Amino acid sequence: MAIQEVLSAPRSPWQRAYVERVIGTIRRECLDHVIVFNEASLYRHVKSFVTYYHESRTHLSLGKDSPESRAVQPPELGRIVAIPQVGGLHHRYERRAACNFWSPLSCATGTSVNRIDLLRADPSPGGTALGRAPIA
Repeated sequence: MAIQEVLSAPRSPWQRAYVERVIGTIRRECLDHVIVFNEASLYRHVKSFVTYYHESRTHLSLGKDSPESRAVQPPELGRIVAIPQVGGLHHRYERRAACNFWSPLSCATGTSVNRIDLLRADPSPGGTALGRAPIA
């Protein structure tokens, strides 16, 4: 390939409009709302945002669709639920089968699980869920 490097003048954002647009979008929609601790933290935040940007975020130039097109979900699939993305900064909305509000895992597992059972479930040996005392 015959690719040649073309340098832009310093302090001339109009000469690199596409790059400036991408950097601005990442900054405005992600980095202005999170705290970055180190390079690894920055990498995780940007990677998560890029996944959201391509799979969930709507784009006016694509007719309010995402770059990776999604199927239209008819109302028969259930109610609309919010799925947090980018650490809860953004959400993806999908239709899911009717779930009982008090048993969020019942749809995924087919079993009835309520919030008290979730508190009783102890993920670590010798510890208590959510830092609370065991429920008797």
